[in-house]
Amino acid sequence: SSQKTQGSAVAASAGFDERDKASLRYGGGVGQNLSYRIFAQGMYGDPTVDASGRPQPDPWNLQQGGLRLDWSISAQDNFSFEGGGYDGAIEVAELNFSGPSALGPAEPQQDVAMKGGNIQGRWTHHFSDHSSTDVLAYCNWFDRFDTLGGDIRNTCDVEVQHDVAGVAN
Repeated sequence: SSQKTQGSAVAASAGFDERDKASLRYGGGVGQNLSYRIFAQGMYGDPTVDASGRPQPDPWNLQQGGLRLDWSISAQDNFSFEGGGYDGAIEVAELNFSGPSALGPAEPQQDVAMKGGNIQGRWTHHFSDHSSTDVLAYCNWFDRFDTLGGDIRNTCDVEVQHDVAGVAN
């Protein structure tokens, strides 16, 4: 819940595997019934090394951001929305085609581009202490493109669930 992450948070790090990483988050509220959280993060990775310790030409980067809203509409109704997206690339210097029909390694120098995101909304209605309904809608998308082609995936889902708890006499 965005109510649990009010205020600001800033973090930064550097190291051998993740060369640079920084993130920002801010949460707040509007009145007593609406809270929100926004975030952004960037990561930059150094090339990996092979078994002999030689650097490989595969540095990478990824940037992402998003938000979440939580709204207590009434004593019976709650609504939440969250969404985010990312964009990044991995540098590729060699594609090794293996198999009996392979002519040898291909050596294009390019970035493998990747991007995507998601959104989700949820409405909960409490009829009583023993009965409630949830409606959840979700969409996710993913794009990745390299020398061999690309992959685009879009997925959406809607769920409705009604819960009834037993009543003891």
